[in-house]
Amino acid sequence: MSTLSLSEEPGSVYRGATIALIGTLANWILYGVLLVQICLYYAAFPNDHRLLKQTVLLALVLETIQTTMFTQHVFQRFTRGFNDLLLASEVGTVWFSVPLMTGLIALLTQVFYCYRIAILTKAKYAVAVIAMLSISQLGLAIATAIQTKEAALVPNVLGTKISLITIGIWGASKAGCDTTIAVIMV
Repeated sequence: MSTLSLSEEPGSVYRGATIALIGTLANWILYGVLLVQICLYYAAFPNDHRLLKQTVLLALVLETIQTTMFTQHVFQRFTRGFNDLLLASEVGTVWFSVPLMTGLIALLTQVFYCYRIAILTKAKYAVAVIAMLSISQLGLAIATAIQTKEAALVPNVLGTKISLITIGIWGASKAGCDTTIAVIMV
């Protein structure tokens, strides 16, 4: 248990808990969509290279680990931390399960599409841009994970300008990479 004091009002802690619960429910819905997509991928591309199939399977394994870890964190928050605002606000494993795992899964997915784009278009510059954006978003995800772990309490994660800037640039590079992939694939 952390020795830090909680400077937030109980209302903000409960709002954060509500957001975490809604986010977890949305994550489980999207996890179900991912399972359907993976089944469709294996049915539609049975002759894909073994490495590509293993990459898709690795993405599923990482997503399963992330979903399980975040769900476990939310259960602890709503059970052990029910009457203790400080305990309910601890970062716990969120620093690993949210920014770090999200960055790794995004990198894996973006590299998968980068390979597909390289095969389909032979556009070296597009592949280079996607690769640079993907690597930068992973670096920023790692920086966000470090800042989240150091924050110790969930309300403190967004408490500094540095954290907000890191999260903003991470989101922008991730969105830029995904948008570039989507535009080229169309």
